[in-house]
Amino acid sequence: MASSERDRAVAFLRATDCAVAEDVTAATITDAAGEPCGARAWVLSDRRRARLWDANYLYVERAGRADAPALARTAEHALGSRGVPIGGVVIELEAEGERLERPFAELGWRAGPLLLMVHRDPSRLTLGTAARRLRDDEATDARRAVILAESWGSDAVADQILDRAALIARADVGVSYGADHRGAVASTCVVLRRDDVAQLDDVGTVPRARGRGLARAVVSFATEQARRDAAMVFLCADALDWPHRLYARLGYEPVGVLHRFFPVLPRPVG
Repeated sequence: MASSERDRAVAFLRATDCAVAEDVTAATITDAAGEPCGARAWVLSDRRRARLWDANYLYVERAGRADAPALARTAEHALGSRGVPIGGVVIELEAEGERLERPFAELGWRAGPLLLMVHRDPSRLTLGTAARRLRDDEATDARRAVILAESWGSDAVADQILDRAALIARADVGVSYGADHRGAVASTCVVLRRDDVAQLDDVGTVPRARGRGLARAVVSFATEQARRDAAMVFLCADALDWPHRLYARLGYEPVGVLHRFFPVLPRPVG
């Protein structure tokens, strides 16, 4: 079951990114001698959002015989020629991603694996009165504050992230949830739904309200609501960061990893 759930989650993520990309172009990947590698891959790019790595990357549906240098070379050429950041390379098949971990590290690229987690146990949700459904405009200020609190945050980056998030919410059936602190929305997330699959995404709490259990309440309420309409509810968590442990305590279980590789910490263009 877990592998099929991973496949459904990956398909959901791929469909979302393709739906909001400015351009999706098939990529030809060749080896050092210029021979095709038997790979199947796509370049997703968006010059309107040239500050966002996740709007500009090489998506590898099947790597075939392609090695890390060939994939890196393809990403650098294809994205560089479009004048957008080299957001990185995403490997769809888990076994291929595992195989390419060390070779990408040897190139100086860093790994950014996404842990795919499916909700299993509703009894572990922390439900109460703190969280509620939001109008989209109610969530904007808190989402901007979360972005600006990051070391890479700026108004220009926030504008592009929020604009892309609005497109995603329209492409999928997006519903925002949140919780208040001192009279203002301070913690938010969004549930995206397509057919019978839902993704919990964009979880964040403004710095002044952290440590009060608001994210736990918002994730719990949003998950409970999503389960009413979807047969499968999942989320993505940074496999190298701590939030996945919170999600596990709320009944989410790992079903696989989506491997991503970045040449450097993505930086704005221009």
